Amino acid sequence: MKFLLSLAAFFVMTSAVFAQNNRISQYSIDFSRSADNSLNSVAGKLYIDEAFSQAKISNYDNSTLLRYNPYRDEMEFMKQDQIFYLDKHEGIKIKFVRANKNYVIKNVNGELKYFVEVQKGDKVSFLVKERVKYSPAAPAVDSYSSSKPARFTRSTDAFYVEFADGTVEEMPKKKKQAIKFFKKKNIDLKSYLKKNKINFKKEKDVKKLVQDLNKL
Repeated sequence: MKFLLSLAAFFVMTSAVFAQNNRISQYSIDFSRSADNSLNSVAGKLYIDEAFSQAKISNYDNSTLLRYNPYRDEMEFMKQDQIFYLDKHEGIKIKFVRANKNYVIKNVNGELKYFVEVQKGDKVSFLVKERVKYSPAAPAVDSYSSSKPARFTRSTDAFYVEFADGTVEEMPKKKKQAIKFFKKKNIDLKSYLKKNKINFKKEKDVKKLVQDLNKL
């Protein structure tokens, strides 16, 4: 009987260790998906924050140094002086400790994308897609003008919402279009907007809107 109990305990422990290792390896950051550095010499600002910062990845025990590349929509990390991309898995969350900034990976029409999670809610969540714009080099058109080098510039971020059914959609930044947008999900904003002035282009206003929608 003691032998049977010991054997059963061994299998339970082995299964638990296997499950833990399998979970960790699923989100492993040790792989060989090398980063594309062909545009790193382009003028302007490619990164939101060029420095690698301490970050915690959900379902991964160790913290690591990461930075977000908005143009490639990739999370980068360095290993042995080489830069790699973190594998994308739907549902992964990454928290940058110093900035207290949370990124999540969401499936949008079959494509995995990084978003900043601004407001989490049971009914509606507010997500921000950070953007940079790439302008290719432009030669001089005549002897009076000068050529322009290729350049990255910070672009206007896009606002997305995630609904309770899991769908993630970009939210319009005009009032009339936003009313129609939410009406598709049986959310009537007309009466709310009569009492509250919401600028759909301002992050703080949209955050307030989402907070209020989750209280209804």
